[in-house]
Amino acid sequence: KYFGRAIKKLEGLFRQCKELSSFLKKRVMIEKEHLRSLTKLSFSIAEERQLKFEGAVGDSWEELKEQLKYGTNHRQATITSLETQALQPLKRTILGELEAAFKKVTNEASQVIQGYNTQRMVLYKAKEKYKKHSSEWEASLLAIHHEHGGDWLPNARGKLLEKEEGLFSKMTGSREDYVLVMETTNWLQHAVFTNNMPELTKTLFTIAKDVIAILTGALQSFSYVEAILDGTTKQDSDVPQLVPQFDAESYCLKCIFGGVELEKVPQPVQFTFQEYFLQDEAAIIHIKKVQYQCRAKLNASDLVAQGAAFAHSVGSSYKMPNPHLVETCIEYLSQPRAFKEEGLFRVPGDSTVIRKYHSAYTMVADPNYAELQESIMKELDPNNITGLLKLHLRERPLFSQDTFTMIRGKHDGSDDKDKNLLPDVILESASKEELETLLKVVTLFCLVIEHSSENRMSSDVLALSHVHFHS
Repeated sequence: KYFGRAIKKLEGLFRQCKELSSFLKKRVMIEKEHLRSLTKLSFSIAEERQLKFEGAVGDSWEELKEQLKYGTNHRQATITSLETQALQPLKRTILGELEAAFKKVTNEASQVIQGYNTQRMVLYKAKEKYKKHSSEWEASLLAIHHEHGGDWLPNARGKLLEKEEGLFSKMTGSREDYVLVMETTNWLQHAVFTNNMPELTKTLFTIAKDVIAILTGALQSFSYVEAILDGTTKQDSDVPQLVPQFDAESYCLKCIFGGVELEKVPQPVQFTFQEYFLQDEAAIIHIKKVQYQCRAKLNASDLVAQGAAFAHSVGSSYKMPNPHLVETCIEYLSQPRAFKEEGLFRVPGDSTVIRKYHSAYTMVADPNYAELQESIMKELDPNNITGLLKLHLRERPLFSQDTFTMIRGKHDGSDDKDKNLLPDVILESASKEELETLLKVVTLFCLVIEHSSENRMSSDVLALSHVHFHS
């Protein structure tokens, strides 16, 4: 806004300078033509031999010829002064160096703004893609539910469920893309409005100030020369101040930049992620789906050994696990080279590396998740990543204290203390977010146990290795 206003003002100023330069050029040409005529006349009178006067008249005649000669030379000097002090600064400096610098700044600004607007369009498309895939997934959820009723998940096998899973995968991918694009856009916006545009604006301000200073000097010289040529004055001290002195910096701030304080230009609000919220019916269906998948994955005996390990300690402030950290760790550990590592989840990693990653996720105000994910995926030692996951779930367990208390209360208060009831109690008590995170972690544990012949980790050993999740 402020930069564009200044650009338009300066473009108008440069146009006026060109018009003034054209006027001064014509003025100089006219004066030079007039000077040539006067010079020719003065030479013809000076060489006149037949026209002679005697006495006082003769003396006056000779003095008149000298004055004519002096006037010609003085006019020549005055015209030269008009060229050097008014015309040349306009052409060489304002319409030369400064205009070139102005065009360079405007081109750079145009590229910066175009890049920023392009990124905003990418963000808009990513957001629309996420909304489109989310609505398609929602419609699929509702369609399956209406066809199969309340027990749709166990019964909805085959192509229909595969279609819903495919749409869910597309929605998840577009959601991640949307988040990454949003983070990139906010980073670019910060760079544009904190670094790029302020620097370009300061350069533009310097150019504007120089243009005003040189233009003022040129106009003052022109007013002086005009006074001499018109015979208004013969002494510098007698030249009228037609163009008064003033502060070029204050003039630029007020008239070109609209009085805005360049150091306090308001910053735009950062973009925020706009979640797609399912309709009430679809949201309930999705929770049922997550519950069913958890039930299919959970083993009751393992839950008894691990159940308390996922709760937060009493009296401390609960924070949900960081989804980016959990998902990145699981993505890494789901690679064959990781889940086949012997002693996985049992062999400790490098505590320095683990703490470095954990601090980057939890102690930084605005973590760069893309860079962290790239760094973790390049990690050579899987034990560092299992250590990171265990540390994080120890400090931010899967279940809040309220959820865990509810689970314990329901389970302990049941008449039938059969441990197989625990999965149902968890599914009834935990929130959707807690269940989704639990599903990811348990899915990873199942993958590790499936390859126990290679990593030497049975379900019992894996359960024991996670007892220290409990804070």
